[in-house]
Amino acid sequence: MTVHVISKLRIQSDKVNDAKALFNSLLVPSRAHAGCIKYNVYQDRNDPQEFAFIEEWQTEKALDDHLATDLLKQGFARVGKLVETAPVVQRLNFLG
Repeated sequence: MTVHVISKLRIQSDKVNDAKALFNSLLVPSRAHAGCIKYNVYQDRNDPQEFAFIEEWQTEKALDDHLATDLLKQGFARVGKLVETAPVVQRLNFLG
C-alpha cells in the first residue's frame, strides 16, 4: 500500500530564503530514491513562512529507508535551525 506524507513547517521570518534553498537541494536526490512516487515542496500563498512537503512512497519501508539516509539526517539538522515551531508530520493512507 502506498504511503502519503504531509509535513508542515513554519520557518523563522529571516530564514525563509535559507529554507527555500535547503528544500530545493533535497528535491532531486529525494525523487531519485527507490520507492519515491512523488516528492514536492510548497510555500503558502498567504504566509511565506509556511511550507509543506507532500510525498508519496511505494511502501512504508521505502519511506523509512529514505528517512535514514545521510541526506535527510543532515537536512533535518539544518531545518532544526530554521523552524519557528516544531514540524507537523502526518503519514496517511489513501482512501479514494
